[in-house]
Amino acid sequence: MIIFLSNFGPDKNGLVNFNHKILSDFKALNFSTIETSRFHFVVAALKLLTSSKVELVYITISDNHLGFFKDLLLLLVCRLKNFRVLAHSHSGRIASFLSVGFVRNFYEIFADRIIVLSDKFIPQTNNRQKYAVVQNIARREFYGLDLLNPRERKKEIVFVGILSEEKGVIVALKAFILSRLSADGWRLICYGKFLNDDVYSHFNKLLDDNNLQDVVSFKYIDSNAEMVDSLARAKILLFPTRYQTEGYPLSVVESLLCGLFVISTKWRAIPDILEKFDSSVVEVDESIVENCATKLKLAAYKNIDHDGIKEKANAFFSEEKFHKEMVIHFNLKSLT
Repeated sequence: MIIFLSNFGPDKNGLVNFNHKILSDFKALNFSTIETSRFHFVVAALKLLTSSKVELVYITISDNHLGFFKDLLLLLVCRLKNFRVLAHSHSGRIASFLSVGFVRNFYEIFADRIIVLSDKFIPQTNNRQKYAVVQNIARREFYGLDLLNPRERKKEIVFVGILSEEKGVIVALKAFILSRLSADGWRLICYGKFLNDDVYSHFNKLLDDNNLQDVVSFKYIDSNAEMVDSLARAKILLFPTRYQTEGYPLSVVESLLCGLFVISTKWRAIPDILEKFDSSVVEVDESIVENCATKLKLAAYKNIDHDGIKEKANAFFSEEKFHKEMVIHFNLKSLT
């Protein structure tokens, strides 16, 4: 039996998608799997660990000290039961967290393998062999998108993610205003939910002050197919994030799979992704709005090879590549 101790929803974020992708591959082989996402997580997990015949435990580890004590308890039980442990972090903050010696030593002793999203997230350690890099994976609907039948692109700039200050939605709006691209028929569409009323009020005040209600909009889309359709008709993703736990953002991966030109920040693993594509990055500093506006204007009048970006992204973020890497790390002959 393989026990998964992680987050399986209901939110549609990178970690949830990552976990469901792994789980779907195991279920295709009729593996015995158990999903644990109940409120009383630790109690439920301990019950599973102490009452089951287990081949492997897959656990998403924390990047904070409160979560560390949860991991401490669960991994101690795994060690006492002599279970193999595959630990996974989906956070861009993990390297900083593991820079604390006793914390790093604990995970390196009690886990057989630690998976992170990027080389940047591996801490300074003498046990480098304990770590493996597996990049993020997109939702299945985003692969192979209209490679032979491209959709007509509109003059649309999109922001995708939580509509919050840290994720960059206010910076994106200010940069769009400063770029004056609305005068040339460009629109800004923000896909996501507002984090709180303060961000919502700030966003709408900027719209009112600049009379942009007709060219800037926000929308939450729950359907993967509808999200694909929306992104596939846009031209540019503007994603000036400085989100603390940002790792390998799904919004960037899926926008590239849709052929968008991406403008984002030199933050966490984002530069590692974008250096392989026709894209732009900006520094996270006091000039971020001005720099984003400049990058926007350059991209707006650039001859973007949307199909080329899509094709390259399908190869780089390949489901087959992800599948093979997870086979290796789960130490199985195959998942299919």
